[in-house]
Amino acid sequence: MWNLITPRAQGGSSTVDNLPWSCPSCNLHKSDRIDATDPESGLTIPLFHPHRDFGSGHFRWVGYRIMGLTPKDRAIVRLLNLKAPAEVAYPSS
Repeated sequence: MWNLITPRAQGGSSTVDNLPWSCPSCNLHKSDRIDATDPESGLTIPLFHPHRDFGSGHFRWVGYRIMGLTPKDRAIVRLLNLKAPAEVAYPSS
C-alpha cells in the first residue's frame, strides 16, 4: 500500500517520516489534505510522499511556469498554487 504523509489533524504522528519539509505558503495551501484534484482529468489523486516520491521528472518549466507531468504532479501544482509568480523559484539562465 502506498504510504502517505498523514496530517496530525487526521491522526498522523510527529515522526520524521511523517513530517514534510515545506515553506509556510505550501504548508498553508496543503493544510490537512491527503489528496488533490488533477485539473486535466478531474480525478482525485493521493498526494505523493515528499521523502520517497520526489525527484526529477515530476515537473518541467514552460517559460516561467512550472507544469506537472503526471496527474499527481498536476494536482500538486494546483493544490500548492505553484503557478502563482510569488510562489515559483524561477530557473537560472
